[in-house]
Parts: sequence; structure tokens; C-alpha cells
Amino acid sequence: QTFFPPSIAQNSLLRAEVGTRAYPRFGKPNRVGLVFEGIKLQPVEIFGQKVDGLPPLSVDFTWPQNFLAQFVPGIDDLGSTQNDPDALGYFDIEYLDDELLVIKQQGGGRFALVKVNNYDP
Repeated sequence: QTFFPPSIAQNSLLRAEVGTRAYPRFGKPNRVGLVFEGIKLQPVEIFGQKVDGLPPLSVDFTWPQNFLAQFVPGIDDLGSTQNDPDALGYFDIEYLDDELLVIKQQGGGRFALVKVNNYDP
């Protein structure tokens, strides 16, 4: 959405890079658990102007646990969902071969990822 009329609105573009860690969910061989570790937001264009010089905004979601691990042994296992196949944060692999991966999200949405030799961002 925009606050300005379409005739004067300029495009803005933000590139987001989400860091995740995947692990198997015991009891469901096609289920992959996800832990979101951080995000990096890089402005590319603001109101139609390229902004190559702006630094990215990065947020590390793991810092509280990493900080506490220095003082509390075993905190890494606290809240682990690896043994609970239905805990939040997963996707199911519906199809996999050398060229195609089809996954089903927790809410039911599906993604098809196709292997390519080259891409131009």
C-alpha cells in the first residue's frame, strides 16, 4: 500500500535475507523443523532512488540464548522441539528429486523449488 496517489508514488525495494536452521523431526521422516536465527534487511531503492551505500539492518534472534549459555549449562536443550513432531516451526517434504523440491508449509501452503544453473538477482 502507499500513502501517496499512484501518479506521484515512487517504488521502494528492500531485500530481506532470513537465516534459518533446519533439523529432522523424530517420528515423521518427511518433516523438517525450522529455527529462525536472524534477519538482514538491505535497502536497495527508496522512492525510486538507488541506495547502494546504506548499511543493512541485521537482527540476531539467537543472541539471548547464546548469552545465557555462557552462564547456564544445558540451556541449549531448553525448549527443544526436535522430539515433538507437531511443534511449531516445520514444513513437510512432499516431493524431492534432482531437479524439484515440493514442500508443504505448516498452514497448508505449498512451494515448488526448481533447480536452475544460473540466476540474475
